[in-house]
Amino acid sequence: MAGAAVPQPWARGRWEEFKHGALLAHVRLYSPAQDQMRARLRTVPGDEHRLRGLVLRLRSGDEVALVAPPLPNGDDAVLMAVRPHRPALKVIEAFLTHTGYPRGRVSPAGRRRWGRRSGGTLPPGLRG
Repeated sequence: MAGAAVPQPWARGRWEEFKHGALLAHVRLYSPAQDQMRARLRTVPGDEHRLRGLVLRLRSGDEVALVAPPLPNGDDAVLMAVRPHRPALKVIEAFLTHTGYPRGRVSPAGRRRWGRRSGGTLPPGLRG
């Protein structure tokens, strides 16, 4: 991350908002050594499913959460936003722009090709 996205500390009230927010995209993570965002994913305090997450406030003003299942199954993550939010494709574009994450590793939630590769499922406890 090039400093354009600011990590936000978890707050239980905010976590529930993101957990039941809008599914924007599926994100294929790199190994923790290669992926600054994956390395920053932390277990969400008090989450019964032990999900790992990272809330980001992008320079565009958008707030998103990158959420992954517990280790060792955490290679695929989802990008969530709290409703209301800007159109999903605009928020995804802001995520790509402000984090420098490779476009080829982020697939909008409605795309079928992601589902065939990853199973297209949400981590346990999330609703999109």
